[in-house]
Amino acid sequence: MEKNPAEFFALPVLEDLKKAIESNQGGEVFFIGFVNPETRKITEVEAVVFGNQSMTPVFLEKAVSADVVIHNHPSGNLQPSHEDLQMADILMNHAGVSF
Repeated sequence: MEKNPAEFFALPVLEDLKKAIESNQGGEVFFIGFVNPETRKITEVEAVVFGNQSMTPVFLEKAVSADVVIHNHPSGNLQPSHEDLQMADILMNHAGVSF
């Protein structure tokens, strides 16, 4: 079953994500985000690092200040890479940040 992005993101945030990705010609973008505890939705994002079509660096100092980090996969393959899983482990288990 496909999830509706509006379940997780406030609608203006979806537009912010789209604009940042488009400004990077569809390449990967690393975002930090903040969750509204009442709605449990991501209500604010910041595009922090712009990558290429296959990867983006992580700005760890910014990442640990967020509630969640997000990055897109231009290929459409949403399986996390080995590096994605390593970063998720670091952020979730050592900084309490969702990935």
